[in-house]
Amino acid sequence: EGMIDMTVKTVAETYPDRNIGIIATSAAIKSGTYVKKLRESGCRGELFPLACPGFVPAVEAGIYEGAEAEAIVREALAQVGIAGMERRSYGQLSGGEQQLVLIARALAQQTRLLIMDEPTSSLDYGNQLRVMQRVKTLARQGYTILLSSHNPQQALLFADRILALHDGVICADGTPEEVISPALLEKLYHIKSRLAEAEEGRLIVPMLKEDADVSLE
Repeated sequence: EGMIDMTVKTVAETYPDRNIGIIATSAAIKSGTYVKKLRESGCRGELFPLACPGFVPAVEAGIYEGAEAEAIVREALAQVGIAGMERRSYGQLSGGEQQLVLIARALAQQTRLLIMDEPTSSLDYGNQLRVMQRVKTLARQGYTILLSSHNPQQALLFADRILALHDGVICADGTPEEVISPALLEKLYHIKSRLAEAEEGRLIVPMLKEDADVSLE
């Protein structure tokens, strides 16, 4: 629980203007929330939503219109690697593609700050990596990204800075190399582990035992 204050306004007060782009957990897609929003926007069926007034708040507010809005939408799609899918059925996209749609929707706001709430939580392993690689690319392009995750391996591979929370309190703050350690992982997740060096980066290796206590915390 808590509140983020941006430019003297809370996130709730600022969104959906151009200052912040918010990307909800991918589980929200499965719940139908975004398909419902798409239909409410006046688009027929489940056509690709980004160009529909009402789905991108900046378009709905009239900040962008006509050809300018379409150009911005197409650029956002290209940024996340799904250019050319404008007329694909939203329901027929893969889970990873749907999550990239939501990121592109935020980019179409022309914001430089993106807040992502567990964007890969309901995706399969391959789509998790593909989405996180796109997120990392956006960070390298100069976007500021605040992303929540329960996956320490993602943080280790993709983050530039980590804030680790335990019981609602920040217990570690620094680079992935400084923060992720066997001691921290045991504190957060109650597991023994070790870190292994690989060409692609550090990997977390859980130390599993057949007689280990498997009760959930």
